[in-house]
Amino acid sequence: QHATKIHRIEEIKKYGYQPDLPFRRNSYRVTVSRDPIKRFLSACEYLKDEYNRQRNITGKDDLNEKELYELHKLSDVQRLPKNIDDVINGVWNGEIQNSHFYTQTHYLGNRGQYHQIYPMNRFGDLLVFLKYHNEYTGTESLTKVRNKSSYTNYPSVEQLTGGQKKRIMRIYEEDYDYGWTEN
Repeated sequence: QHATKIHRIEEIKKYGYQPDLPFRRNSYRVTVSRDPIKRFLSACEYLKDEYNRQRNITGKDDLNEKELYELHKLSDVQRLPKNIDDVINGVWNGEIQNSHFYTQTHYLGNRGQYHQIYPMNRFGDLLVFLKYHNEYTGTESLTKVRNKSSYTNYPSVEQLTGGQKKRIMRIYEEDYDYGWTEN
């Protein structure tokens, strides 16, 4: 993960158009929009699984913040509470601050900046677009990646209560206001 983040930073410095980051000059702008609740739960699963993976690497049951920092200096992994309500409350009140919980609006900005926006449930259509429009991507072939959360640490969307969904929606109110959803 450390090497991946360094690579991204180098790519941005090399190809990014500084007056209009995160874009490249004269780029055809395509992005994927996700359901905020699914995205929140996916972040929870990723952070829990990555923390456990790092803990297994070190052989320690409980990594302190300094040890986590040393393990992956550019990583954004942290220990999360076991209970989903504690995670929701922690993100809402700022006790849990992690870039994986930032809004899509934070990362993607204004929908008007994009030529095409694909909802996550139509990700296959994006792959088809990229395959047949390599003049935009500069790639001849694509590797299909499956991004599916396992829901082994926290409930799935269907298992959340109505109140839990509403509290997550409150965290991502800006995404709903700006249309960064899957619908």
